[in-house]
Amino acid sequence: TVQTKSLRRYRKRQEQRFAHKASALRDYKKAMKKEGYEAGRGAGRKRYRDNKGIGSDEEGRRRADVPGAPSAAGAYDEEEAQSDEGERNNHRSKRRRKKIDPMADIRRKAEEKREERSRIVEEREQKKKADVSKERQRKKNYRSKQKRTRKGQPIMGDMIKGMLEKLQNDADN
Repeated sequence: TVQTKSLRRYRKRQEQRFAHKASALRDYKKAMKKEGYEAGRGAGRKRYRDNKGIGSDEEGRRRADVPGAPSAAGAYDEEEAQSDEGERNNHRSKRRRKKIDPMADIRRKAEEKREERSRIVEEREQKKKADVSKERQRKKNYRSKQKRTRKGQPIMGDMIKGMLEKLQNDADN
């Protein structure tokens, strides 16, 4: 009937979920063991310094008896400390593959853009400074050329200086 079919499908889905979770748990336990931790006793778990902790006395004793868990005094045995050190050294000595950074290209492009922008800003500032200095020079030349004697004649010394500067600039270029 329809009910038995749907019940079978439901049970099948539940079994698949259970199998998937069990697989994930096995992988997790393997990874934790490889890193030198006991599964379910990671850094995020509470650690009890004395046997009385939050749970019962029996629970505190169980935690103290677990290898890798802190003892009642809150420190590791010397053997455990040496074995942890050896595992760390072995782990470091293994040659690691270089991981490909997916953001490297984006970072490089962003850095290039930043450099380009800073270069453009710097060029603008230099151009502004050059324009300001040219404007000052023009005003200076204008004032000197506009100077007149009491009778309204231009001052020849300033006129000759202007002509001389023009000749020198032409010779330099």
